[in-house]
Amino acid sequence: MRPSVAARAGRSRRVAAAVVAGAAVLVVYALAVHTGGGRALDGAVLDAAGYATDSPLLTAVSVASLLLACALVATIALARRRGDLAIVGVAIIVGGSVVGRLLKLVLPRPEEAGGANSFPSGHMIAFAGVAVALLVVLPAVARPFAAIAAALVLPAVAVQLVRDGWHRPSDVLGSLLLVLAATAAATAWRAPHAPARARFHRLAETGLMAAALVAAAVAGIAHGFAPEGDARGGWTLVAGAAALVALVEAFLAAILRLLRLAPGRDAARRRGAARRRHALPETT
Repeated sequence: MRPSVAARAGRSRRVAAAVVAGAAVLVVYALAVHTGGGRALDGAVLDAAGYATDSPLLTAVSVASLLLACALVATIALARRRGDLAIVGVAIIVGGSVVGRLLKLVLPRPEEAGGANSFPSGHMIAFAGVAVALLVVLPAVARPFAAIAAALVLPAVAVQLVRDGWHRPSDVLGSLLLVLAATAAATAWRAPHAPARARFHRLAETGLMAAALVAAAVAGIAHGFAPEGDARGGWTLVAGAAALVALVEAFLAAILRLLRLAPGRDAARRRGAARRRHALPETT
């Protein structure tokens, strides 16, 4: 009975996380698009960026590349005899991309907010979705190492998208929240096994959050140095880039936390058996 209670509690936490993250996507959209302060922050960073028509990221995301990523994720899961996680991983990649595309269609961006809607970033959804899907299907022992690798790649993607003028910072934030919501919802159906020893996972989460705080501090300092009214100033772009790094690192820490708190069926059964052994009365 105890393992099923633990599994239900974990599922409830993941459902709650999905609802909160999904609602946060809409809140970010409303603040960034429909408030003057949000438009000013987004616009300052976008104005400080350039505009590149030959960005390598533009060709990196396609239907073919997403199908290849889905095949890789499914292969890893099936090799581990976890067909359920293959479905979860593919659902995160495909579901996030489809919902992101739908949001672009149904969420308007008024002319005063920049016209054509770029919220959320489909490229950021694709990169983040593939990274998270790999975290889901890899063995728990490899998860922190994969998260550290993602912590190097995803910030570079986020900064490049904004620096090349293809997206605003809020587009990136909305994408990360959407992938977080998709991950929480998908793992509510089937979750990967929790790590048998969570010490290194906690250490990785702490390191990611520390990196996020440092990047946030750099963003604040750079913003303080940015000349008022100088939209093309380098400090504005530094502040925006540092803020993006902070958002990505915090996102990965949240993903690791979510997966660590999501017990698999076997893990829950082992924990329940251990609790029952400790609860047995001593005999003389």
